[in-house]
Formats: sequence, C-alpha cells, structure tokens
Amino acid sequence: MRYKHLLSSGVAALTLVVSASAHAEGDGMRLGDGSARMKYGVDVTEGYDDNIYATRDEEVGALKSSIKPYISFEMDRQDSFYSASLYLDALFYSGASQNDSVDYQIAFLVDEVFNSRNRLKVDFDYGRYTETRSFDDQEILPRYDGGNFAARYGFGSKEVFFNFDLYTRYGVKEYNAGNTSKDSRDLKFGWEGFFKVASTLDGVLDIRLSDLRYVNDADSDVKVTTVLGGLQWQSTAKTTGHIKVGVQRQNSRADYRRTRPSIEVGATWSPQTYMVFRFIAENGFGLDSQSGEFTQYNKIGFNWDHTWSDHWSTNFDMAYLDEDLIAGTAAGGVQAGEILLNRQLQEYTLKGTYKIVRWADVHVGYTFSNRDANDEGRIANANDIYTRNYAFIGANIGF
Repeated sequence: MRYKHLLSSGVAALTLVVSASAHAEGDGMRLGDGSARMKYGVDVTEGYDDNIYATRDEEVGALKSSIKPYISFEMDRQDSFYSASLYLDALFYSGASQNDSVDYQIAFLVDEVFNSRNRLKVDFDYGRYTETRSFDDQEILPRYDGGNFAARYGFGSKEVFFNFDLYTRYGVKEYNAGNTSKDSRDLKFGWEGFFKVASTLDGVLDIRLSDLRYVNDADSDVKVTTVLGGLQWQSTAKTTGHIKVGVQRQNSRADYRRTRPSIEVGATWSPQTYMVFRFIAENGFGLDSQSGEFTQYNKIGFNWDHTWSDHWSTNFDMAYLDEDLIAGTAAGGVQAGEILLNRQLQEYTLKGTYKIVRWADVHVGYTFSNRDANDEGRIANANDIYTRNYAFIGANIGF
C-alpha cells in the first residue's frame, strides 16, 4: 500500500525507512480485456502511543485507532504500467480527540517504455496529512495539504556504453492556521549519466540543483548544488547497489555559503529467496517543518525482511539520523547559516505478520524512538528531545 506511514515525519519519515512490510493483496478484479484491474482493501490497526506529541515534557499517551481503506486501478501495456489510486486514513485518539482526523491521498503513476532507447516515469500525489509530532509545544498535531510531482526521462539503451536520465521533483506543503510560517516548497532538477564498465557494473555521474524555501519568508531561499560520481552494480540476481561520492554546495539568499562532502550508498542483498537485507547511507540538505529551519543531515537505514513459512514473516527496520538545524535567516542575534542545534534520532521497528489467506493477514509490532540534542546556537526545547514507544496490532484485507 502506497499511503505514507505516519509514525515518523520530516526527513526521518520520507527517507530513513528503507523498506515497508508486505501486506495482503489479491490479484485484483480484472476489467475489460484483462489488461486493467481494480484492487481494493482496508488496513485496521489498534495501538498505544505513550508520547503522541513527541515531547520531553508533559508526555501524553493515547490509544490510536487507524482505519485505512484504499482503491487502485492499474493497467499493463507491453512493458508499460499505469495506476491511479485513492487512500484514506481515519485516525482516532482516545482521550485526545482534538487530534482525530481523516486524511487522504490521491496518486497517479505512469511508467511508459516507448522503446529500448526512450522511457518516461511520472509520479504524482496530493493529499491531506497529519504530522506525528507537535510544533512549539502545541497540544494538537499539525495538519497540512501537500503534494509531490516527479518525472524522469531516460535517453539511450541501457545495454550500450552510455545512456542518461533527466529528472525533476517538485514538493509543496501548506499548513493549517497557526503554522503557516512552515509552508514550504522544494524544487529539484538533475542529470544522471551511466557509463557501461562491465556487464553488471556501471559508472555513474549525478548532477542536481535544488531550490528550497519557506514560502512566507522571502529570505529563507537556499539553493543547493550537488555533484556525485560513483558506481552501480547488479553482481548477481541476489545483489544490487550503488555508491556515489562528491561535493555539495549551499548558497542562501540570506548570504551564507557552505561546502561539504556528499555521499550516497544503497545496497540490497538476498542470500535466499525468503530473506532480503537492505542498507542505505546518505548525507544531504533539506527542510525541517517542525522547527521551520533547514537541516543538514547524515542518515543510516537498515532493513531485514524474512519469510519464515507460507504464513509467517517478519520485518525489522533500524534508522539513525544525525542532523544540524541551520538558521535560514538572521534573527534575534542568530546569523543566517548558523548551526542552531545538533539532533540525533534513533528508531527501531519490529513487525510480525501472519498470512491467513492470500488476501488477508494479521500483524503485530512495536516501534521505539529516541531523539537527543546538543545545544549550539540555541537551547534545545521540549520538542527537540523525546522518547517514544508505540505498540500496535492490526489486520489487513486486500483484493
């Protein structure tokens, strides 16, 4: 199911999770000549979160009930694939009903293969979401409307010495009243070239330009140029991965400059058909909606999926994030570009799933989160440091 899991937020949620557990899903209802199909289902989860606002002080625990129905229309045509989907997320908090919400997401995907030398992938989603951490000691979880548009066009056969992709991504967030200072925009353009080194090994050159800003603060515009080079491989059917190293340059409208090394590593290893290990490591620069500042981060993620039998499977996720919060503009004696705070987040999730039949399963899991902070340009507040435990049980039906 594509709907974003809302346990984590910000950089941690969108990029630390390297895998998601499989869920029950049928073959779908065939439509027309059979190339199109409709899939639908629902995921129901009951859990207890002992710190729903993710704060150090005055922790509030609550039972959380989640109902997530979805419907998706898919179609295959030769090597191409298309889909249109709708996801709902009704979330209810026992004893904290001000956070009850019904969120949604609509999503479209076009994966068009014109021929062996030309291919296009377009991915669009828009929806209403609820954050899973409070802002500025608020006793309510912020909500926002947001969307993402991404496109990648590939030129040249992947079997020849050289081919390249052009890609772009645009993301936007618009928060509810009281949090409009966190409204943001994120635009990226890139070029990625691939050079055949061996049958299972390619050299890679990746050049990207990013423009990040909080839309209600004209001076908070930061442009980031990243140049990376490295290798990507598929040594066997069991092992794939990439490593890219280079440099990243930050240029702010508020007149600060910073250059630092950049690295991206990703690897998947499947020693047996019933187990898969995934690893990612990356550093980058992004927006931090919770603080309304920018974040310069290093992250590591590890995942282990294991199918023990026809019915039992487990999923383990481990994530670590080390980030510096950076002031986008000068204010209150703080200079633009100054490091305000260093934060470290650790998160572990273990989930077990029992498949009753192909289209239905039950699952149980637990997530532990801990975030600490070191004072730099400002003192850490109650939202910067917290410990959180979330235990859940649920069922999924998918046709």
